[in-house]
Amino acid sequence: MQHCTKPIFASDKFCEDCGKEVAVKNQRSTVEEISPDILTELKVRYPRSSIVTGMITNLYLYKRKYVTKESHLIFSFWYLTLVTNQGETLELSVDAETTLGANLNKGDVISLLQPTRATA
Repeated sequence: MQHCTKPIFASDKFCEDCGKEVAVKNQRSTVEEISPDILTELKVRYPRSSIVTGMITNLYLYKRKYVTKESHLIFSFWYLTLVTNQGETLELSVDAETTLGANLNKGDVISLLQPTRATA
């Protein structure tokens, strides 16, 4: 969101340029609320697919090793706790080695696509 010429963040109470109080409060919207038809094509192939949007309340970085005779690999993951707009708490793991995963912080609002309900 923007007021005057500078962007306004969720924690801002006043405009940086003019000093006026920000009247409109930022609210979290899910991807499906912004664009309801976003999953139409995906649901044809994966009927149980969904998009989860929530604020990160807790995160923990962990690593997994994959060792064979030829290779020794280490993969990094984030164990996240998300709180959705409905107040539901979700715990899940995401790849920490992607551009998005490398920059996650507590308090970030993210949307994650779940093509299936399968968990490991």
